[in-house]
Amino acid sequence: MSKHQAARREQRASAATADFTRAQIADAIDRAVRDVTGTDGVGHCAIYALAGAVVANIVTGDEYLPQAGKLVVAASTGTDDGGDYTDYMEMDPVAGRADGHNRDGQNSEFHAWAVRVPRRARQGELYVLGDDDVLMDLSFHHMPLWAQRFREDWWQRSDWPPYFWGTVRELRALDVQLQTDEQTTAEMLAHPGNSDLTFLVAKAAMGLLHLPAAGG
Repeated sequence: MSKHQAARREQRASAATADFTRAQIADAIDRAVRDVTGTDGVGHCAIYALAGAVVANIVTGDEYLPQAGKLVVAASTGTDDGGDYTDYMEMDPVAGRADGHNRDGQNSEFHAWAVRVPRRARQGELYVLGDDDVLMDLSFHHMPLWAQRFREDWWQRSDWPPYFWGTVRELRALDVQLQTDEQTTAEMLAHPGNSDLTFLVAKAAMGLLHLPAAGG
């Protein structure tokens, strides 16, 4: 083992013992994204996922992998002549590619999150998440804002958390579906602008948590 690897492992083990709540980590990532980008963070779900995975890996000692793909979320419910209904908001990268939705060389019609690699999974092995596996979506609080951009009165839910960090079963209970798209994930990971922002946001978030900067 190299000195760099040994130092990184020691840093990771030390950080993993710190008593940080998921809320503190989510808040640090959100503040860092807004500070680094100079925006409200909306539209930067990729950076939330990428930098969130970096920080979660260090702080929790678990392995988180960023993913991107399709989002389907219940935005509102109601009743009409046909009875009760649920109105869903959707971001679909497959449809986005077909419609030519592109921003800065990257499909703009997608959502991003991170998954905790199940301990049962072997390195390099493809796996399917089960009900008790963990997802981390730190840009969850942007969904009402996205819905309102399409239609002001679309979002009518009052039960919405500021972030999601829980099991697949808990996500389903919120009437949210996430489906990984391999091409979109690869594009997100390869995009040079995402790499630069990920480093800056992760570094800033680690500073907010009073921990040594990631990679530093």
